Amino acid sequence: MGLLGIALFFVSMQAFAQSADWEVVFRNLASRDLKVSEGARNLAFQKLIPALEAAPPSPALDKDIAAIAGMFGSKDQETRLQASGLLFGLSMRRADGETALRSAIPVLLSQFEDSNPRVRGNAIASIANLRPGIPKAAVPALIRVARSSDKRASDGALYGLARLSHSAPEAANEVLSALSSDSNPDRQRVALRSIGHAQTSHPDVILGIAPILRSQDASLAREAVTTVTMLGARADALRPELDRLARSMSDRELAALAAAAIKALDRR
Repeated sequence: MGLLGIALFFVSMQAFAQSADWEVVFRNLASRDLKVSEGARNLAFQKLIPALEAAPPSPALDKDIAAIAGMFGSKDQETRLQASGLLFGLSMRRADGETALRSAIPVLLSQFEDSNPRVRGNAIASIANLRPGIPKAAVPALIRVARSSDKRASDGALYGLARLSHSAPEAANEVLSALSSDSNPDRQRVALRSIGHAQTSHPDVILGIAPILRSQDASLAREAVTTVTMLGARADALRPELDRLARSMSDRELAALAAAAIKALDRR
């Protein structure tokens, strides 16, 4: 790095170190005074949030993230909602979110029980989308939520568990349980989509798709084939099931999907 690059780096770090008063920012964002709310939006979206997205992990970043997470203690639902939404956005945008958001992770896990369903959903999604990985410490909380009656929260937690399945046996078992819930096909569909989007590689989870490929529910079987296509070579163990479906004369649409999935298996 040249002298100019070093100078610019330290200037940017010095500017970022000026931590925002997030309580004031969130309050002003929700203000009914249009001038106040517009000014807060300009500050948040043109300066503060881009800085949070770009800043390297540092004590200064930890301070800001901890301050945002501290807003979960507010009795004002709008403040909690804005804080949770901001952390969710950072989780989605930062490739180093597991490190960058480390000071917020314990608080996010505690907010899995927030009374506001949108805050709760954002907290779960923030954890489920952390990159490059999700801390194993999140597994018990994700399992608890995955078993809850809150569908949005449960679906988000199942995605997080699918991402964790390769490294946490308890997560893999929970995903397998959802796959085998024959009395709840909607739950099976969520499990299949979670596996596909998470690019799950756990061999037991992959094999857990096989019974659904044999399902008499054609729409569910098609969902399973779509998941296999998304997984590609990871799902090679399912090739015999796909070969059988590709030869089917009773459901030409399913046969065509299976044939396409077989081609996906060959993409290395």
